[in-house]
Amino acid sequence: QTPLSSREETRMPSSPKVDYSGVTDSIIKLMEDGTFFTGQGWESDVHHLPFNFTTDEMYRGINIINLWVTQMNKGYQSMGWMTLRQARNIGATLKVLPANAPDRGDSKTGQKGTAVFKAGDGWIPSEWKIVTGSEDLYRSQKTGDYEEGDNLRRSYLKRVGTLFNLDQFDNLPIEPREANHKPLPETEINNLLDNHPVPVFVSQNGRCYYDPRKDNIYMVHENDFTDHNTYLLTLFHELTHSTGHKSRLDRFPPKIDKTYYAKEELIAELGEAFLGERIGIPGGMVHAHYLQHYIAHLKDDDRAIFKAAAAAQTAVELLLEQQQHREAA
Repeated sequence: QTPLSSREETRMPSSPKVDYSGVTDSIIKLMEDGTFFTGQGWESDVHHLPFNFTTDEMYRGINIINLWVTQMNKGYQSMGWMTLRQARNIGATLKVLPANAPDRGDSKTGQKGTAVFKAGDGWIPSEWKIVTGSEDLYRSQKTGDYEEGDNLRRSYLKRVGTLFNLDQFDNLPIEPREANHKPLPETEINNLLDNHPVPVFVSQNGRCYYDPRKDNIYMVHENDFTDHNTYLLTLFHELTHSTGHKSRLDRFPPKIDKTYYAKEELIAELGEAFLGERIGIPGGMVHAHYLQHYIAHLKDDDRAIFKAAAAAQTAVELLLEQQQHREAA
């Protein structure tokens, strides 16, 4: 996806219920406190991806981030979530919080839900008007250029519901923590690493990085890392970068400046975390030296985390899809 200009972003149609600043400010605070993606206060056996308890489907993109933030702030130990309607269907009821409970909501139970988002069907900037008699050809009212609608369509978010963590309910058919998803088996981790088309070489300069010109990944030797998991998370970071190559998601602009560098590093960090949690590696932020870049980037653009999460989700799905296709070949 091509990043939107700031002018286009201001015209992006979105539900007024999508609190971009609220979500972003919560993440910035956790980053500044040093608790975002570090796993502090989390049990390693439950630190995986959030999912819907009644459908068993995992949440994606910004919903992962938003639900993680709630878990970090509330200390929930379950990765399971559901709506009130889904809860009623299985006989679960919200716990009633004490009147003096901190951050108590206005409802009878005092419980607060967490927003869940979904991408809209897309929109085309107003300067582009469809050419009379055509099905998908548009003309710019500013420049006179012609473009196909598929290339102009922009995505947006809308709030589609409210979720509650399993820890917020009584009368569940299972203990909340017992409902958590199990990570992928180690064989799938090995398949992912073995089958990715980008070669990994031993770095000769003591750095781990992805070179888009050569389409190669360079890693220092695993023995130089503190442990195997840190090595894997760093490799996942570089794998996420590699999905931006023009032969894959074509994410990189012609010239990578400091502004785009911050965006791309945030995408890679989220991709590393999403992939790590999918296969059961706790932690996430092993590149702490980028933290101030992320904070500055989020303060400058309250939608940055939403766009980065979407790009990271697409990158991770590509990596897993490539693995599956190569296994079937």
